[in-house]
Amino acid sequence: MSSTILSSSSSQLHELSVVAAAAIKDGSLTSVASAAALLRRYHDHVDLDAFITVNDDPILEESSYGFRSHSGQTARATPRPPR
Repeated sequence: MSSTILSSSSSQLHELSVVAAAAIKDGSLTSVASAAALLRRYHDHVDLDAFITVNDDPILEESSYGFRSHSGQTARATPRPPR
């Protein structure tokens, strides 16, 4: 793969990450929706074998903690369980 393609992809990914972070910050995108979109993208391209394993549930659970905390909702009544 050429370095031009890699740098272009990396730049585009960075730009998308910045846009997503800004949208989460201004409230137009939730961290849960962002995580779900990234998981959909992963599942759409699972044949690339880029990851050994991906467990959706903990990813979505963690993103919901961040959303509740950022949106001013009570973060959680009980502490997050240890890993």
